[in-house]
Amino acid sequence: MKPQFLIASLTPGAGKTTLSLGISRLLQQKGLRVQSYKCGSDLIDPQYLSMSTDKPVVNLDNWLSSPYYIQHLYNNYGENADLCIVEGSAALFDGYDGSKGSCSEIAMLLHLPVILVINARMAGYSVAAMILGFKLFNPKLKIAGVVFNQTISGAQYKYLYQACIDTGVECFGYIPYISDDKFISKHSAITVSARKDINSLIDKIADKIAQTVDVHKIIESCKLIFPCLYMLPYTSDYDDDIDVGVKKIRIAVAKDVAFNYMYWDNLMKLSKIGNITYFSPLYSNELPKCDMLYLPNGVPELFARQIYRRKKMLEDIRDFAEQGGMILAEGNSVSILASTLTIRENGTAYDMASIFPFDCDTIGLKLHSGYVNIISKDKVFRGNEFHYCNITGYSQGDSDIKMINSKGMEISDNIFRYKNSIASLANIYWGENDILSLWNTEN
Repeated sequence: MKPQFLIASLTPGAGKTTLSLGISRLLQQKGLRVQSYKCGSDLIDPQYLSMSTDKPVVNLDNWLSSPYYIQHLYNNYGENADLCIVEGSAALFDGYDGSKGSCSEIAMLLHLPVILVINARMAGYSVAAMILGFKLFNPKLKIAGVVFNQTISGAQYKYLYQACIDTGVECFGYIPYISDDKFISKHSAITVSARKDINSLIDKIADKIAQTVDVHKIIESCKLIFPCLYMLPYTSDYDDDIDVGVKKIRIAVAKDVAFNYMYWDNLMKLSKIGNITYFSPLYSNELPKCDMLYLPNGVPELFARQIYRRKKMLEDIRDFAEQGGMILAEGNSVSILASTLTIRENGTAYDMASIFPFDCDTIGLKLHSGYVNIISKDKVFRGNEFHYCNITGYSQGDSDIKMINSKGMEISDNIFRYKNSIASLANIYWGENDILSLWNTEN
């Protein structure tokens, strides 16, 4: 038996991350090994969760992965933990198509009880109707209890507590209003200074939770058999110990404050096919010797001038591409392979690696997001757009790789190829696929 639960909410922004971080840090301080997971494709919240436990955080997404693979990931990473905490995404029943893809599906797939976080800032007894609605909406889902966030006063909490009693749902406590309970913007770099501030805030939240949330009751009421039972009939085409049948290749992975939006499971898959060397396009003087270069999503546009000044690095990347080296750039990092990168209207167009004959800009800072399919020959990869990058002056994407959105429409200007360089405005997830199959080695 092991404590396991999923933290969800009535509405987005109610405080799932706040509760997840605070409980994780509090239990870690007590000497427990906490394994955190994040529902959905979010690549920023997992970085916060990783700070709270000093452990890698795994994404569980039922668009990107099959049900069997999600169960495999959950069991594999939770094996050596004392308890497992899954942070939901959006609201409990919000998915890409109704409740399809929602964290409620993850909870049912993994047989996890749900703790509902409710933003109590402007709430009163009427939350009883909402709690009861969530409790009855899907009988297959177990609502373990409620935690109220941003509670203003003890008097208000009495009304909220009574609402739980009258709906027959356990109340685990509340988190008082914290005036500076704000994490950095989604379009920011997690610098050393920002990391220090985030850790300080997590400690503050953990201290509050220790005083006002009955964490012991949560742990005791959410103990389940581990590992979770696989769906039947069970089939699996993956194996962590599989021999990939290829010679170990050298893989260079960009990793610094500008390049850090990557799925942990993707990195683990890369480590099985090659020897990874991390480097920094911001601070390294040259590209490491490699057979494959991975430029994960991030915020390189915030460091455009600094990257522009790394001329030797950009030349190395361009030469590597011309020699047929395998390159995969995702999301905003596509801009590194462009001709120029412009940050603001009428601003400087910084020269980049010029591998692709298009320009990139972040003028207007419009976020592009959504699920996609990436089709390469007979392989279908799943992915997720999350970028502020605009492409101008482009040519049609290469015909042997296509990107289709979740509505079945082809997006012709979001994935490009030159020789063995692939620029994808979506983050590609290859948990159940061989990433090397993206490249057509005959070209």
